[in-house]
Amino acid sequence: MAGSRTTRRRTKLSTTSIAYSRPPRISHPTTLVKASRLPVPVPPHRLAPVPPLEQLPAGSRLHRIHGVQWRGSQFNTSAHKSRFAPLVDEHGHRVAVLYAGATFDVAVYESLFHAVGPGPASRTWPASRIETVAHSILKTEHDLQLAPLFRRNLIAWNITDQELIQAPARHYVVTAAWGEAVHRSMTAAHGLVWTSSREGSDRCYVFFGDRVSEHDFVVVTRREAGDETFFADVCRSARHGDITITI
Repeated sequence: MAGSRTTRRRTKLSTTSIAYSRPPRISHPTTLVKASRLPVPVPPHRLAPVPPLEQLPAGSRLHRIHGVQWRGSQFNTSAHKSRFAPLVDEHGHRVAVLYAGATFDVAVYESLFHAVGPGPASRTWPASRIETVAHSILKTEHDLQLAPLFRRNLIAWNITDQELIQAPARHYVVTAAWGEAVHRSMTAAHGLVWTSSREGSDRCYVFFGDRVSEHDFVVVTRREAGDETFFADVCRSARHGDITITI
């Protein structure tokens, strides 16, 4: 955008889960009851109606922005809060997840620029944060079945995309519970798919690590901040959103 400034500078699907000492979540634990007074409704224990799964064909290419310490297709096992994580199954195991996007831009805006707010004071981003991430292109080895979280599906569950997909970070305890409800109710789903609220109509994905693993993806390419093309692409995406990269 005009007025922006950028800084120039050089099979069979495997199943794994992680033992988790906390008991599994139930329909309305204390934290969610408190959260239910916020603008995001608490999900039921089982979702109905269950929509048809959407297929992501084998050979699909996805973009992932991830910490440099992670392999390109390595699932995230941390307890860091995000829209659909941490996710706990009915047996009290934390399920590792992998986020990805259909395009480079949506992957950047849903991860690296996720916390950028609407005000001009918040629309700057330090270049040092780019140095902590990498960009990997993944190719799916198999057809994957995804639970759709599009507007028409959410309305049937009495929740809107504004409430689930656009809710700010303070509501993640509830949005993650919706991820758990989908995981619990749609046992054939390998993950979730929804439309980004930050980057046009591009699609976002999260995959469940107890139903697929990193071996179900091929890492086609990987770039880090030392790669000038990666840094240039991040700066281009930043200009598109009127974000200024600073030193």
